[in-house]
Amino acid sequence: MSQNSINKLKNKIKIEKNTILIIANGSSVLSYEYGALINTFENVARINNYSISKHDKYIGDKIDIWFNGANQGLKKRKILDQQQVVVFVPLLIHLNKQHRLNKISKKLGISSDKYTLVPKDEMSFYESFTKINRPTTGLCSILWSLKRYDKVIIHGFDFFQATKDHYFDTKIKKLLIKYGLINIGNKHDNISEKLFVDYLIEQNKVITLDQYLQK
Repeated sequence: MSQNSINKLKNKIKIEKNTILIIANGSSVLSYEYGALINTFENVARINNYSISKHDKYIGDKIDIWFNGANQGLKKRKILDQQQVVVFVPLLIHLNKQHRLNKISKKLGISSDKYTLVPKDEMSFYESFTKINRPTTGLCSILWSLKRYDKVIIHGFDFFQATKDHYFDTKIKKLLIKYGLINIGNKHDNISEKLFVDYLIEQNKVITLDQYLQK
């Protein structure tokens, strides 16, 4: 992509208002060096154990929102004042294991006033609307954004179809995943999630970053 084309796209992005770009953790993000363009968006959201180090030329380094599930193995982050933290806890935990909600602050390493816990009723709506039990943090982030932004752009949502690894996984971990020695993504209905997001794209509710940049 020429510098002139990049500048034109940057100008296009800067005009957009009330727009969010959600970057998921699929390995497909390493196919394009979109970093400079991604940093131009008004709101850039990242998910769970995202990694900026060594990947910024592909996915940029701007972080406005951190979506996470306060799940086991979640890496703690240093949160800047202007950054927003949104936590999606599965409906099942809201209903049957409420004591876990008191541990979110410790898991994140931040005080409770530094994050927003999506309420039980909204998590219930996500499940009823999608007809998917325990939707992933990624799908929840899309649904949350649809309610709050005029345009929702997504990137790196691979749904564990081509590979089971994340773009930031080490070579050793990728091999272990490839040969089934580590199970990834088995708690979720990845195929149903892909079909649902494809439906949102067909309905022009959501657009992929590739589609947005090619328009």
